[in-house]
Amino acid sequence: MAPDLRAASAEPLANHPARHSAPSPINSSSTPASEAAHDAREPAARYLTVKGLAQAYRDVTTESALRHLIWLAEAYEKYPKNGLTSNGFLRVIVRPPHQRKVLLDRIEFENWLTSRQVK
Repeated sequence: MAPDLRAASAEPLANHPARHSAPSPINSSSTPASEAAHDAREPAARYLTVKGLAQAYRDVTTESALRHLIWLAEAYEKYPKNGLTSNGFLRVIVRPPHQRKVLLDRIEFENWLTSRQVK
């Protein structure tokens, strides 16, 4: 006779151990002051993937917006138009030789953001 699976599935998912996550060390009050003072948004690496930069600056931009900026900057480089200026995002893009990978320079991205601010 097969085991009764209805009894096992009747347990609510809220009580399931996999549904509970450990508290974040950033929000925890037991972390040392030096770690708590470190900005959680500040990535350690200078060169990030598009997805990594979008996650690091998720309150500023999205992954699809970054990909669109890359596409516009590279399209303008290939086919410049008279009277139109570049978006200046080309200096943020880093392409390692002989790879399809696209990396973005975090420091240049921050410089690009501040240069685009309306005064």
